[in-house]
This record gives sequence, structure tokens and C-alpha cells, in this order.
Amino acid sequence: ESYTESGGAIDSREDGIDARKRRIGDQIERLEYRMEQTETRYRRQFGAMDSLVAELQNTSGYLASQLGALNINNG
Repeated sequence: ESYTESGGAIDSREDGIDARKRRIGDQIERLEYRMEQTETRYRRQFGAMDSLVAELQNTSGYLASQLGALNINNG
């Protein structure tokens, strides 16, 4: 029967399924790579933001102490 012969309908269908599996696997690999790149970028951006917040908190503390000193001197 043409269904079960080598190169028949079943073989053709299996080949098509295998090709689709390979394409999907390739897509998954590309998406995983993009996710890793995005995560790396976000971690770098978060680190920069975290450093900036720490600097701003230090500046806030300094300004608060300076304003407190002004109030004491002008009090």
C-alpha cells in the first residue's frame, strides 16, 4: 500500500512533522537567547538604577542635615 511503503504517505507525514519539530526547536532556541539578552540588559539597568537611588538617598541625607544645621543656626 502507498501509505506504508518507503516514501509513502506516512513517511511523508513523518518527515513533515520532523521538519516542523526542528523549526519549532530553532524558534525556541532563538527566543531563549533573546530572553537571556533581555534579562542581562534588565539586570544591568537595575544595577545602574539601584546605584542612582543609593546616591540620591545619600544626597537626601546630606541635604537634610544641612537644612537642620541652618535651622539650628537661625533658630
